[in-house]
Amino acid sequence: MFRVLISTLVVLISAASSNAATILVSYPKGDEVALVTVEGEIVPNDEKEFQQKVSTVPKAVVAFQSSGGNVVAALRIGKLIRLRNFTTVVPDDMRCASACALAWLGGTNRLMGATARIGFHAAYDKDTGQETGVGNALVGAYLSQIGLPDVAVYYITKAAPTSMTWLNPADAQKVGIDVSVLDAEPTARGEPSTPEQSSAALQLHQRAREFVRAWYQTISGPDEDITPILNRIYSDTVRYFGKEMSRQDVITEQQRFLARWPVRKYIPKDGTVMINCDANALVCSATGVIQFDARSTARNRRSSGEATFEYLLRFPPEFLS
Repeated sequence: MFRVLISTLVVLISAASSNAATILVSYPKGDEVALVTVEGEIVPNDEKEFQQKVSTVPKAVVAFQSSGGNVVAALRIGKLIRLRNFTTVVPDDMRCASACALAWLGGTNRLMGATARIGFHAAYDKDTGQETGVGNALVGAYLSQIGLPDVAVYYITKAAPTSMTWLNPADAQKVGIDVSVLDAEPTARGEPSTPEQSSAALQLHQRAREFVRAWYQTISGPDEDITPILNRIYSDTVRYFGKEMSRQDVITEQQRFLARWPVRKYIPKDGTVMINCDANALVCSATGVIQFDARSTARNRRSSGEATFEYLLRFPPEFLS
C-alpha cells in the first residue's frame, strides 16, 4: 500500500512558504494511497486549504515538517485527519513541534521516523508570549475528543511556551499515545537506510498494526470464522506461551479455549500497541495490552481484565513485490 511514499517524501518536502504552510497532494507512482505533505508555519485558513485539497482523497498518509504555528488551525487540521481516518507521519530527520505536533496527533495511525523530532508545549498567546488558559482548554478538549487519556493531556501541555517536551516511544507508551517508530535499518555495510527500505518499513508497520486489530476482532467473533484462519497464520512451529509447539498443537489448544469460552470480547488498549519492524528481514514484533471479557453461559463463568500480548510476524518475500 505504501510502496513508494517515503521515497517521494524526500522530493516533496522542500523550502516552505513564509506566509503559510505548503500543502501538497500526490499519488506516488500511481499508489492508491495519497501522500499529503504539510510543511512550514501553520497559519489561520491553512485548515481550509487542507480540507479543500483532501476533499476527494479516500486514503492518505499525511507527512509533517513544521515548527508550529496557529493552534486553532492545527487543531482543525488534526480533526479533519481523524475524521477522514488518515495516517500521520513525521519522517526521519524531520521536525514537527508545537501546533504541528497537535495536528500530527490526529492520525488514526501515528508514525514517526527513528530520528524524527516531535515536540509539545503549552498553548500561548503569540503577542504576549504568555501561556493561555483558553488555548490549553481548546487543546485539552481536542485531545480528549481523539481519545487520549488525561495523563497524555498533561504530558502534552506540561512544558512552558519557552520549553519543549520531545516525544520518545517509552514516554508515548507510558502516557497512552499510540505511535509506531519507523526504524532506520542499516544496510549490510552499515550505511544508512535507503528511501526504499524506509518505504518497506512503513508498509510493514501498517500491516502489522492492521493484523493486531483484525486478529482481536476475529477472535471476538463466531468460532466458525476463526478456525480457517488459524491454519493460515501460524508457521510450522510456534513459540506459544514460551513453549515450542507444532502448528497443529497450537490450533488444538486454541480450539479448546474457544469451546471453553464461547462468548469473547478483546480490545487492544489505546496507547499500548507498539510495533517494531526489520525491513530487511521482513519481520515485525507487536506488543501491547489487551482488555478482555470472556464468558461461558453453560458453566456460569466469566473472566475479564487485562493481559499483555506479544506476536512475532514474518512476512513472505512477495509482500514487497
